[in-house]
Amino acid sequence: MTPKQIAAVLVLGLAAGCATHGPLQGRSGNYVDALSFAYSDQMADDAVKQLCALYPPANTRLALKRESSDPFGAALTAKLRERGYAVVEPLPEPRQARAGSAETTPSAPETELSYVVDRLGASEYLVIVQVGGQSIGRVYRPEADCLAPVGYWARKE
Repeated sequence: MTPKQIAAVLVLGLAAGCATHGPLQGRSGNYVDALSFAYSDQMADDAVKQLCALYPPANTRLALKRESSDPFGAALTAKLRERGYAVVEPLPEPRQARAGSAETTPSAPETELSYVVDRLGASEYLVIVQVGGQSIGRVYRPEADCLAPVGYWARKE
């Protein structure tokens, strides 16, 4: 690894450690306004591959912490479902308003899922995905027409 890559991995480790203390310190979502759909899709695909290596798809039921209406969240949710994860999205209405609706049978326990997509500097993006109390994070840099990971996935337990 070059010194520049080592520095980027250290920055990722520090950023992941700071940003994931507790439940992402109340932050979750996509904080990059002009992130293209192609970049969002590529980062979501990479994140899902890493999640599959850490959490077995057929045995893990994920509950999104917030609505995933941004491009990264939508891609992440779709790709998780394609890989066999049960993904529960938050309801748009409060639970009290649904009191009269039919209850579903109890299912496997849900593990909370949240994410942060943010910009690091002028041309790097940070992705952090938190599953329960553990998080993974990675930095990306645009190169040509795609994103290139700057280092390895950092995992905080």
